[in-house]
Amino acid sequence: MCEAALAVPLADPRVKVVAVTPRGVRVVRQAAQGERGAYLLFRDAKFPRGGVPREQALAALSLAAAIARLLSGDEIDVRDAA
Repeated sequence: MCEAALAVPLADPRVKVVAVTPRGVRVVRQAAQGERGAYLLFRDAKFPRGGVPREQALAALSLAAAIARLLSGDEIDVRDAA
């Protein structure tokens, strides 16, 4: 039921956290990866300049909305939301 529907989006290595609380659903996705060398040497995470691509932001938002609908009892397919 719920577990099977969530298996595909939660298997995505970019999905880091899914939190369900009485106040809502939160999804944390990896938007970028820092430069490994700077982190290993100086513990300083350096990311490329720029914002989060629109499709990545929409993927996180649609996954959160799909999980909220699933938990409210609506029949949906969350595999399309990841």
